[in-house]
Order: sequence, then structure tokens, then C-alpha cells
Amino acid sequence: MRRRVPSAVFLLLAATAVRPAEGTPRACPGVCGDGVVDACEQCDLGAANCPPGTLCDAGCTADCRVIGRCTGDGARCTTAADCAPGEGCCGNGVREPGEQCDDGNLLDGDCCASNCQVEPADRCEPEVCRALGPHLRPIAEADVEIAGRVPAGSPRRWRSGGQIALGPAGGAFIGQPIELRVTQQGADICRGEAAPGAFVARGARCPRRWRLRPAARSLGGLLRQPRARLRGGRTCAARLRYLLHGALGSLVPVAGPGLVRESLRLGADCYTALLACELDGDGTLVCRPARGAAAP
Repeated sequence: MRRRVPSAVFLLLAATAVRPAEGTPRACPGVCGDGVVDACEQCDLGAANCPPGTLCDAGCTADCRVIGRCTGDGARCTTAADCAPGEGCCGNGVREPGEQCDDGNLLDGDCCASNCQVEPADRCEPEVCRALGPHLRPIAEADVEIAGRVPAGSPRRWRSGGQIALGPAGGAFIGQPIELRVTQQGADICRGEAAPGAFVARGARCPRRWRLRPAARSLGGLLRQPRARLRGGRTCAARLRYLLHGALGSLVPVAGPGLVRESLRLGADCYTALLACELDGDGTLVCRPARGAAAP
């Protein structure tokens, strides 16, 4: 196992890894409300953005700013000015009074907790996705396996499966690049990516499946969207199951048991999970959700 980076380093990274922008982000190209997160926007859920002048559960304002929570009473906010004196707005990506860190989300286990306090380094793995607020979502039932003993000269293969709740944009990831990473202390252990359009739909109605085109070499597998029953008919469920696989190639495998982070990027959204890994009898590294990890 590689040596852990001290908590102070995570604090520095979390406090400075802030992207855009308090205030309205209209000073750059792009249209807030089109569902595309432009460089000057923290978030953009399209029609699901909050109505003007409100801070709603969607987590993204009408001018494409992330909505956080006041460190005192938990009220919705976009800056510390929305909170009581001495409180910060946790989750807006800006370190403010009462916060040790603020990484732009309200998830635990990424070394900056949902209350914007630094987590112990031996109980967390830093986030590698650049998604903020409602664009960073948890994975349910995540698991990763990395092969143990393999013949000399053969690649060490890995597989990953899980279920995600789709964001407000639903199937907007179709036609977008897809990337899966498993990291330890921010360094890649497994990584596979597919270019836009690499997944091909099998069937127009739910349950729907997408399989990877043979030309996509670093990532293989399938995505499946089940059917949901509603009054008066059926529709596609707002969740997606995935089973992906690849080979380590020249990447260095995990040295032994420990925590890792799985990150699945689909379009503008990133799905993440903190996993604990153990070695089984044949040397395969088996990773399952860490105890106490956030659930969706």
C-alpha cells in the first residue's frame, strides 16, 4: 500500500480546488439553462434548474450556481451571505467561515465531509471527478474486481458493476464520452474510456441496453435501463445498471487491501463510490462499498 498523504494536504487541495464563480456566470459564452455545463457555470440541469429567485432541491440555481447548506442550521444557500453571521455555505465550492474545506459537494468519504470538515486520511479517498453539486452523485451496489495471478505477459483484467440513479437530464449521456476510473490517493489503478457514440442502443423501448462498439478498446461492457411501472402505463426507470470491464495494461495495480474510489463519468454527470478492497484466495482484489459510505 502506498503511503497516505497527510490530511493537511487534502485540506489545501479541497480549499483551493474551486471552480467558477460566485455571482451570475453570464460573462462568458454559453447559455445557462441549456443543460450543458459551460466553463463559467458550476452546474446546469436544463429545465430542472430552480425557478428564478429560489433555492430548490434540484441543487442548481436559475443562473447556474451550486446550492449548498449553511453550516449552522442547514438552510439552502449559494454563499455565506445567505447564512447567519459566522456560518459558511457548505457545498458551494468556496471555503468560508466555519469550514475547513469545501469541495463543491455534500458527499462524505472524499476527504471533505458533508459538513465541510476534513476527514481522517485513513477513512477517505479524494474525489477525482470535476463535477460539482447535483452533477456528482453516488453509486449504489458498486463493486470492482481486479484479477490476481495471470500468465506472464498477459494483462491484468478488471471488471466493475453497479447501479446509478440518473440525474434530471435522464438519458442525456447518450452520445457523450464515458469514462470509468478506480483510484487510490488520486492515482489511477484502473481506467477505461469510450468516445462519444461508442455505446450502441439495443432496442428503442425499455428495458433498453447499450453495448460497446468493438472499436472501443480500453473499455467494454454494457449499460441497462430497466422498465418502471406507472399509473396508466410503463416508462423507463430513472436508473441505470452497468457492467464494464477492461485491462490494466501498463497501469500499476493496487499493492494490497485498502480504500479506493470508483468514478463513472457519463456526459456532464459523475457517479462515485468509496470502496474497501480485500484479497481473496487466488490474489484477486475484491472491492465492495466501504462501511459507512454514503448511500444514494
